[in-house]
Amino acid sequence: MSEPDLNILRSTLHDGQRTGNVKPREPKNRVLVDNDGGIHVGEDRQTQQNPQAVSEVQQDTFESRLTTDRRTVKNKLPANSKEFKTKEGVTGWVYSFSCELGTRYKMFLYFDGSNYQVKVIEPRVENYWHDPHTGHLMGNGNICFGAHYGAGRPTLETAYAKSVLWATGMTIAIQSGKFPWNHNQ
Repeated sequence: MSEPDLNILRSTLHDGQRTGNVKPREPKNRVLVDNDGGIHVGEDRQTQQNPQAVSEVQQDTFESRLTTDRRTVKNKLPANSKEFKTKEGVTGWVYSFSCELGTRYKMFLYFDGSNYQVKVIEPRVENYWHDPHTGHLMGNGNICFGAHYGAGRPTLETAYAKSVLWATGMTIAIQSGKFPWNHNQ
């Protein structure tokens, strides 16, 4: 297997990223990886002979989770969202909103190393429920979103969305004694 010219590889990737053409149609601008771990720029004899054994590389930039999260926060969370780092070094976002019934909530959304968690800061609702299965609130103030994903959510966007739904449900539960969103409660 011949090694690719790394200067050509870098130039091809940079061109695709600059132009936004991260999945080019032109064969000469494509970057492929074969099933032996080899990188190929453009079509070559090996990739033409066995096209099932190659995968195309999408040529966008590599990003950190934090960079992606910042973009999601900017586009999907309330405008009042602020990045915050805890004394333990956990980076997350504090945001506030009024639920559908007008109760103001303030929350902290963060990545726990595996999933996204949301901690309720205000109002103090933990005193209403001594059983986390009734109010779906853990002893540490985190919302319990379910049995999967460590009781969190797999993405920042879905954690935020579910926290907003939970807030309206919690406000109803405080008034009625029943959490409304689960069919089995």
